[in-house]
Amino acid sequence: MVLIGKIPRDVGNLTFLISLDLSGNNLHGNLPQEMARLRRLKFLDLSFNNFRGEIPSWLGNSFTGSIPPSLSNASRLEILEISANLLQGNIPEEIGNLHNLKFLSMEYNQLTGSMPFTKFNISRIEVIAFTDNRLSGDLPNGLCNGLPLLKEIYLSLNKLHGHLPKSLSNCSQLQILSLSQNNFDGPIHNEIGRLSNLQTLEIGYNRFTGIIPQEIRNLVNLVILDMVGNQITGSILISVFNISLLQSLLLWGNNLSGFLPREIGNLTKMQFLYLNQNRFTEYGLDGLVSIKCDVYSYGIILLETFTRRKPSDFERDLSLKQWVSYSLPEAVMDVVDANLVTPTDNRLQKKLDVVASIMKVALDCCAESPARRANMKDVVGMLQKMKIQLLAH
Repeated sequence: MVLIGKIPRDVGNLTFLISLDLSGNNLHGNLPQEMARLRRLKFLDLSFNNFRGEIPSWLGNSFTGSIPPSLSNASRLEILEISANLLQGNIPEEIGNLHNLKFLSMEYNQLTGSMPFTKFNISRIEVIAFTDNRLSGDLPNGLCNGLPLLKEIYLSLNKLHGHLPKSLSNCSQLQILSLSQNNFDGPIHNEIGRLSNLQTLEIGYNRFTGIIPQEIRNLVNLVILDMVGNQITGSILISVFNISLLQSLLLWGNNLSGFLPREIGNLTKMQFLYLNQNRFTEYGLDGLVSIKCDVYSYGIILLETFTRRKPSDFERDLSLKQWVSYSLPEAVMDVVDANLVTPTDNRLQKKLDVVASIMKVALDCCAESPARRANMKDVVGMLQKMKIQLLAH
């Protein structure tokens, strides 16, 4: 159920309220000043609504203005989620006074200035998320000082620059580091190998140079390694292919060269492998390494697009490919993204037939044997015919 309208003033009478989640609705207007009475509030999520105007003084001034220093008065907050608004200006240094904060997200706003990491004094914080803002400056060398529990950093889609600080390795609990689509440069320090709990490393579309450090082999828990669109040179280390949990290896658009090692066959959990736009010699490996790897990945992307499910959503003996395969063609309605077709659509059957055909193409791309995977030119031709079929009256 989606809530519509304004928040009633009576909410201020809930003085014992400790958690309030109103995210993902169609609420609008001002927040009532009576919300300032909610002094016991520890969790507040107002994201993905249409609020405008002033916010109670203890929380801030306006969703369309800047974040005021008075935000620090909400000293009991453990979770602060104010993403997907129109917030502007700098992140106030006073935010470091929210000593109980565990989760901080201001993603998808228009925030500018630098990150006030040097002023952070939030020893309990576990997640910092500022994706898709206009933040600039570099990451301070003392980034992880005083943040012993930090597990996730999301800073992609900003204007941050400079080298990665070596002190990043002090974030010993870090599991996700997302820095893609910024202007970082310089080498990838070997200290990165000290982040033994790291599961996701996303540093694509920056200006990193140099080689992939040997120490990356120590990231034994790594699932996603994304270094696309940089200026990385040298060869791929054999040790990368011994990270048994690796599912996504994205290295295209660099200056890598040399042979692809036979150890690439060790990546039994691999779902996405993008190595093109480099200068590799295509290694034989009994046909296992070829452009067919990209065909496989394209097939998985098609399945994800039309089902809105990810390979990681499935466990044990059932995979995304199997789930779709078992449902074709009769039960395609059970797997297709509900946003693409509705039971009341007067062209429902035609759409389902086209979607079933697309998924069949996707499964052909994902055949276990590279020799049985579809040719990419044929795939494009088939998809174009399906598009014409769908648009025909």
